[in-house]
Amino acid sequence: MKYFLNFTIAAIVMSGLCSQDLCARISVHDFKSSFSDGKTRRDITVFSNTTVAEIHDAISSKKDVSGETSIPKEIHVTIYDGGSTAFFNFIEKSPRLAKIRPYWLHLQDDKLQVIPDEIALIEKLHMLTIHTRKPLLEINPLIGNLQFLKSLDLPLSCRLPLPATLRKKIEDGFDSFSLSVSLGTAFFTDTKTVSINLTDGVARMRCDGCIGGFLKTKGEAASANIVGFLYHALPGSKTAHLNGVIDSLEDMLNGSDAAVICNGSVGAPEYDEVDELVYQMSKNNK
Repeated sequence: MKYFLNFTIAAIVMSGLCSQDLCARISVHDFKSSFSDGKTRRDITVFSNTTVAEIHDAISSKKDVSGETSIPKEIHVTIYDGGSTAFFNFIEKSPRLAKIRPYWLHLQDDKLQVIPDEIALIEKLHMLTIHTRKPLLEINPLIGNLQFLKSLDLPLSCRLPLPATLRKKIEDGFDSFSLSVSLGTAFFTDTKTVSINLTDGVARMRCDGCIGGFLKTKGEAASANIVGFLYHALPGSKTAHLNGVIDSLEDMLNGSDAAVICNGSVGAPEYDEVDELVYQMSKNNK
């Protein structure tokens, strides 16, 4: 029978001292029997006042709060506003531990606008989710060098080109890589063809994933698409490409929040009204 053990540990408890402090500075949950082999998953939440030592203890501990041996198969870390500094300091100071953990990193720190180079030390990172309300200033190219990374989820506020180091994963990933980006970073160039802006040019999106940021009017969606479309000033006549872009948007956009891409094939409803879309695309292409 599947069961799980949840516990929240205040910072002083993590250091082995007794305290009645009710304000937790780090949260740890061990989910037992999360996998078919009976091994556990550990979820760690880092806050603004979490220390490097607390993060180290939470990640390295082989026991749960009851004292039972609990070596997690996966460690998932979520970081809230202000917690990134301590976390990446931990990564820098404990590279051997960082090399194998965590499995999944979820950054919800609005104070973080640049992913530090220490991200490269998390060699076994499989999933990276960045959900910040403030736009990122850049996307660290070292992310693309993470060999085991199989999922990258970027915020809708980010319409930057992706690092060229991600090209192979995007074009050859198929079932082994999933990408979630916003319209603008991704754009449509012809029916059912999704392209991704990279720092060194354009890549065809053949991996699984999701494109979000579809706004509620065709004009807004067309504007976002044309920004992505013109980012690298594709060779050839932009007007010649325009009909293909319109065909794609006609197929894709219906006021939905996202289009889903499976193995490079796009699935979404069709538009009924094309005239307004043609007008908006033409207007934004001038």
